[in-house]
Amino acid sequence: MMPRADRFPSGRVKMAEGGREAKGGVFAKSIKRATRAKERFLQSIGKADKSEKDETFQDYVGNFNNQQAAAVKLQKELKNYATSVKAMSLASKNLNDALSEAYGDDWPDKDEVLNAQDSMDLLWSDYQEKVTREVLSPVNTYQSQFPEVKQRIAKRGRKLVDFDAARHTLATAQQSKKRDEAKLHKAQDECQKAKKVYDDVNNGLMDELPALHDSRIGFYVSTFQALFSSEQRFHTDMSQLKSRLGDTLEKLQQEANTGKFATKRLPRSPGPASPSMAEVVEAAINKPSLQNDTDHPYESVDLHGGMKNGEVDVNVGKPKLPSGEIEGPSAKDVPDAAVDATIDPGKVELEADVTPTIGDVAPTVGDIAPNIADGSARIPSPTENDKPGRPDDILYSVITTHSYTRCDSDELSFQTGETIYIVPFDDPDDADEGWLMGVKETDSSKGLLPENHTKRIQT
Repeated sequence: MMPRADRFPSGRVKMAEGGREAKGGVFAKSIKRATRAKERFLQSIGKADKSEKDETFQDYVGNFNNQQAAAVKLQKELKNYATSVKAMSLASKNLNDALSEAYGDDWPDKDEVLNAQDSMDLLWSDYQEKVTREVLSPVNTYQSQFPEVKQRIAKRGRKLVDFDAARHTLATAQQSKKRDEAKLHKAQDECQKAKKVYDDVNNGLMDELPALHDSRIGFYVSTFQALFSSEQRFHTDMSQLKSRLGDTLEKLQQEANTGKFATKRLPRSPGPASPSMAEVVEAAINKPSLQNDTDHPYESVDLHGGMKNGEVDVNVGKPKLPSGEIEGPSAKDVPDAAVDATIDPGKVELEADVTPTIGDVAPTVGDIAPNIADGSARIPSPTENDKPGRPDDILYSVITTHSYTRCDSDELSFQTGETIYIVPFDDPDDADEGWLMGVKETDSSKGLLPENHTKRIQT
């Protein structure tokens, strides 16, 4: 049979011994915790002496806590800053991509715009890398030392309690009525050992804490110098690129002002060419109201008839004869030019203009003849024939030369020979080339009308 030593490998034996040592260590720590808790309780009720607080050390600890709080906040804000730089880098890239797509291929310096945008993307990437490497990483390293120092401060507090407990045990042994030299020597050794451990931790912190607190100045200087320097270089280079892009866009605006990139505009609907003035006058004269108007007993007027030495025959208008014949010239003999005459008896000026006027295409025979018969030959003024609903903001008037049927609800329908008042657009941006905003004289309806269907008349 194999010996026991050979049956169990040496590694397994060592593991068993290590397990017993681990159990012993855990038990020893438990004893220490219990002893410390007992000592703190006795100190709280005044049964055991407690070491006086070291005011200098407490000041060091207060400075350390403030320094750690500031470092934690600085680390947090720098992380937010680095995240924001990354987000701005992405936003800038997306904006540059949108500008590249919108910038026309035939616009000036297209390649220059693309190169500037690529340079801006590189600047953002480089700036982001510098913030992470030269600013955030040192802050993380600076912040990582505080937890370790904080653990040593807590350890000092535990060792101070152990030292107080050892001193209390020694004092009890010395004051015992049954003096046991073995216990007394052991208490003395434990007290010296506890004091040495406490002094080592305490002296180390007394040197480390003020040095750590003083180091914050150099750290802040180097950290923020790196941040500000990187940011300054970034903004300087970015400003130059933005200036170049601004000059390029200014050049684009200058070329656009010359009409180089203007979009060709077409009228909303095609229409016939504008007629001549003679055609407009002929259409006005041949209007049915002048040819077959049964409401007026006068079909024609000869404004030149009976004129002699500046005088006008007041009987120039001739009524219809019973046989249906008409004396005097026809309406076609009305002159195209305005006729000015002075009536000698009444010294009344006569102004007749066959050019269409506001209120109607032309004055009818019925309007002129009675005035001549009364001896007051006068054409009614435009204001006398104004109809209700005439707008106050008239720019000018037009007469329609062709009929038009509206295609949209915001347009006007009209026939040839109608008078329309032209008014401003409510919103100048709504104005289209070749279109006018007008109000019909007949029914005061308002809407758009094609300009090439009209002829401007004198107001």
